Amino acid sequence: MKSSKNAVHQPHDKGYKYLLSSKDIFLELLRSFIKRGWVDQIDEAGIIKVDKSFILPDFSGKESDLVYRVKIKDKEVIFYILIELQSTVDSLMPWRLLQYQVEIWRQVIKDTRKNVRERNDFRLPVIVPIVLYNGADPWTASLEFRGVLAEEGLFEDEQLLNFSYFLLDIKRYTSEDLEKLSNLVGSVFLIEQHSDLQVGELIELFQRLAPAIDRTPPEQREQFAVWFEHIMMRLVKAGVQEEKIKQLVSQIQKEGMVTMISNLERNLEWIQEQSIEKGIKQGIEKGIEQGIEQGIEQGIEQGIEQGIEQGIIKGKDQAMQQVATNMMKEGLDIALITKVTGLSAHHLEALRKQLK
Repeated sequence: MKSSKNAVHQPHDKGYKYLLSSKDIFLELLRSFIKRGWVDQIDEAGIIKVDKSFILPDFSGKESDLVYRVKIKDKEVIFYILIELQSTVDSLMPWRLLQYQVEIWRQVIKDTRKNVRERNDFRLPVIVPIVLYNGADPWTASLEFRGVLAEEGLFEDEQLLNFSYFLLDIKRYTSEDLEKLSNLVGSVFLIEQHSDLQVGELIELFQRLAPAIDRTPPEQREQFAVWFEHIMMRLVKAGVQEEKIKQLVSQIQKEGMVTMISNLERNLEWIQEQSIEKGIKQGIEKGIEQGIEQGIEQGIEQGIEQGIEQGIIKGKDQAMQQVATNMMKEGLDIALITKVTGLSAHHLEALRKQLK
């Protein structure tokens, strides 16, 4: 996707795009969340991912995320499914979807022989638009195209261009409904919903989902592992642990989710220790650097040596605050944080408020 000033796609959007590029996972998404008769009639062998990117003609550089060409079983009925991935609310989403649809139809007409498209019985294919949204804020954009038209209520329905789209709002599904699906897509949505849990609670969630994930075919499990690695990196937030996380997640493909979780629990203490050590190092380095700078500025009156000493003291204090912050993010007990850092409960409460 081309970068642009108004780009709305986030790294986790790309993660979903990678997952849904699998025809099997795409079909599982439809069967799990689009309760329509035509979904049950889809010919699995007739699903084709359209590799061409459909670029908006408004010079924004935005491209369609995923387009599938789909066939109905035992019928010569071909239609398209357009999926847009969003992490923020786009009030002009109906307009964007219309433009993508027009570009798809334009390509269909271009690829159709002239003598065929000029026949009276020539018809454009149906396009089903779907928006997959994983943002925290409620989706407030209109679900119909006419919702972006000014004073549309003054006109009769038949006078206006209109269509609606399916909205799959990941954060608004209940945990119970997602867990009942007992499949890969439901597990992915559930992990996305609860990615702000403490590490111990996340492991409990992974344990509940592991059987469903391990039942999936190897190819899908491999794609899940790539997505899951990015999720874990997002949670850990410390570069020194990346190699360890990659080693753990790679076990999903080879030995399954259950084995990976077992090893994750055993390595959790090591991961947390690395976070603490990194926090201490970064805090001291930052504090000393700031202290030296401040000392230099005040050096004429107080002396550079005094400034350096103050910087070291300040650095140690900042280091302990950084350690406490990292431990809070990992969900560790307040009593343990106090013991490790020496900071007071009042100080820790102030840090917790800053995190929020």
